[in-house]
Amino acid sequence: MIVDRLISAARLGAAFWCLIACAAALPSMLAAIAFAGLALAQAPPGSGPLSLGDLFTRPDSVDLKPGAAGKLRDAAAVPVDPRELCPQQAHFKVIVKSGEPMQETLAAARRDVVDAALKNQGVPESQYDVTHAVQGRVDDVQVAYGRMRDRQRPNLHTSSVPPKGTRVKPGDRITVTMVARDHADRMQTGIRSIQLLARSLGVDERVGGATYPPRTDCQGMPEERRLVLTYTVPSDPPPIVRLVAVTEDFVNLSDHDIGEFPTGDWHGTFTYVGVSVAAVKSRASADIALHHDGKGNLRGMMAGQQEILAGSSNTCSWQPGRPHRFRVSLVGVFTEGRSFKVSVEDVIDDTGIKYELNCSGVSIPVALDRAFHPYVWAYKALLGAPSPLGDGEVTADGVRQYRFGSEAGPGPAWTVTLRPSRN
Repeated sequence: MIVDRLISAARLGAAFWCLIACAAALPSMLAAIAFAGLALAQAPPGSGPLSLGDLFTRPDSVDLKPGAAGKLRDAAAVPVDPRELCPQQAHFKVIVKSGEPMQETLAAARRDVVDAALKNQGVPESQYDVTHAVQGRVDDVQVAYGRMRDRQRPNLHTSSVPPKGTRVKPGDRITVTMVARDHADRMQTGIRSIQLLARSLGVDERVGGATYPPRTDCQGMPEERRLVLTYTVPSDPPPIVRLVAVTEDFVNLSDHDIGEFPTGDWHGTFTYVGVSVAAVKSRASADIALHHDGKGNLRGMMAGQQEILAGSSNTCSWQPGRPHRFRVSLVGVFTEGRSFKVSVEDVIDDTGIKYELNCSGVSIPVALDRAFHPYVWAYKALLGAPSPLGDGEVTADGVRQYRFGSEAGPGPAWTVTLRPSRN
């Protein structure tokens, strides 16, 4: 009995001294709780989304609870990322629980209410964005923090030796200088890559390029990037050498520039839209280069590709196959100031036109007869059958353009453009 009383007294004394100690520590405990709340509202950038709870008065309401607007304003007070010192942004997400048919409409309306509340609280639009979703079992508004989004594409400036538009021949070297900047403001992510491509018949071949490391801070503008590459014109060049310079930043925004270098005294393009058997529609484009021997004789090449366009007629439908490529040699004459007469001398390469035709439920693979190949129409256009091209439309700088038909139909339509090259 005496022992039990002693134990009870000891416990009572311990509780008394604990009460005194806890009372003394209460201000520190309250400060710690307040600090934890502040840390919740302003978590480190890049951390997971934080819940602000259900900020609306009823499950079907778009009215904010008292104090909710201030809570949103405080959550939008974006912290600075100490690792980068980069401007940050608050990303709000309005969540409406799944289940009801009109939940998507409700979520979108609540998103607009949150956006308006932030604006009314004086939060700059660049400091936040708001999205919505229908998911889960509870209504919520979440916020996460991350670097301010880069929405501005970089800028690419190129120059070349020789300059763009200059005629080149096999073995010539084209040196391209590419300067890329991502300087819209200091929030830009910076240049990730620069590359140079040689484009021919819709296919890009990489000449060279460089990749760059990401930015480590946002104290100034992203670093300018410069790359110089040299391309050697191949022994069997296309009618027009196209060099495509491309730059990209770290959010996949890009800029590009194309330099064209003709390989003939005259160069140009041929475009075609036509209808073949079973009302199948196709279109083609090609580059042209013509060499003039100074005596009125022309020789050159046309290279391009044709594709079948998906479509249907009264009884048939068709699906395109792969685009087919072609190259043909050209020969002809040119009367200064008067007319071109050019014909297709030979087919150098033709991969063939194939597509899938479905008529009355029966599908059959089709290989298009050569009579409908685009260079046949080019032959008719350039040869001048049934009459020569004549003067066509001639501009002040000597560009000649010839047209037949209209893309609106009926029947085929083509356009030929020829211009003198710069040496």
